[in-house]
Formats: sequence, C-alpha cells, structure tokens
Amino acid sequence: MTTAGDDVTSESDGGPGADRGAAIADRDDAIADRGAAIADRDDAIADRGTWWTVVAGPGVVCLFSLLTVPLVLGTLDARLHSPLAAPGYALFVALTVVGERVVPQFAFRLYWPPFLLCSYGVAVAGAGVGRACLRGSDRLRGAARE
Repeated sequence: MTTAGDDVTSESDGGPGADRGAAIADRDDAIADRGAAIADRDDAIADRGTWWTVVAGPGVVCLFSLLTVPLVLGTLDARLHSPLAAPGYALFVALTVVGERVVPQFAFRLYWPPFLLCSYGVAVAGAGVGRACLRGSDRLRGAARE
C-alpha cells in the first residue's frame, strides 16, 4: 500500500522490475538450451537402442527361436516333431539342396552352422521389416491426429 508521499518508481523508470523481462528471457533461453541438449541425448540413446534392437532385440530372438528350436528338438527326438518346425525345415532343406550342388561330398551334420547363420539373417531381416511396419503405422496414426 502506498501513501501520497511515497516515491514509487516504475519498471519504465529503471525501478526494481526493470531487468525482470530480460532475466525471464535469459531463463527461457537456458531452459530451451537444456531441452535441446536432452533431446540430443535422447536421440543418441534411441539410435543405440535401434541398432541393438535390430541386431539382438526381442523380435530377432523370437524369430530365430521359432526357426531353430522346433527343428533342433525334432532332430534330437522324433517324438518332438511339430508343425512349428516347418519354416526351419524348409530353410534347412533349401540350404541342403544348395550345399549338395556346391560341395557334393559335404557331410550332412556340417549343414547346421550355415543353417543357424541363415536363420539369424532371416530373423534380423524379419524383425527389421516388422519394426519398419510398426514405425509406419505410428507415423500414420500421428498424421491422422493432426
């Protein structure tokens, strides 16, 4: 509360609140800089996460397991054959046909390392396609909201 005799200076006269606008602007700039730094860090983490997810993420592990585990189990014990082994079996037969044409004297048990390597490649490719499809659908949903 002011009285008639008090000398009150305003912001425009260089009073106590004169630098308040500049201080708020500086603070807003500092907050924006921190936000940009956090966004850059999050992008770097996302890039690392994307690389790791493509190479050994849950999708890759799941697809690799679906291709190999039923076939391996069916090979170890005939009672464990299941229809789930069909994709892995088809890949194994294709590699066997190619292997017989390339090296006719190749022992049958030596087809397993190329089969496992190709299964991993198929799993990485399949997981990458699935991830790209999910990103595309996320982008479409984002565009539909706008």
